[in-house]
Amino acid sequence: AEEEEWEREATSTLETLGSLAIILDQTSSLLETFAAGLEDGNFDPESSEYPTMTRFFAHLCLYLRMTDIPVPPLATQVILEAYLQVLEAVGQRELIAMYAGALGDNAVE
Repeated sequence: AEEEEWEREATSTLETLGSLAIILDQTSSLLETFAAGLEDGNFDPESSEYPTMTRFFAHLCLYLRMTDIPVPPLATQVILEAYLQVLEAVGQRELIAMYAGALGDNAVE
């Protein structure tokens, strides 16, 4: 129950940060900062919030792409690869192909 409440609060906070970044036209900075944190190991893949954070940022990248808002390609690749690892860890194989397709030529083997 407590973990579910935390997840709802974390998701709400992430959505607010994402909305604020879009409004302020700072999405590239937001995505690059999160991607750098992933690369630097600042986020524990075993933590309960990791799947939620990676899912949020993966969907933000894809949404921005679909609405023709430029996204930094390297940051997007790092974020989508992290989310693919989350999906793989929980056995969501049917979703992996869809998200891997979003990576295009940079898809993970």
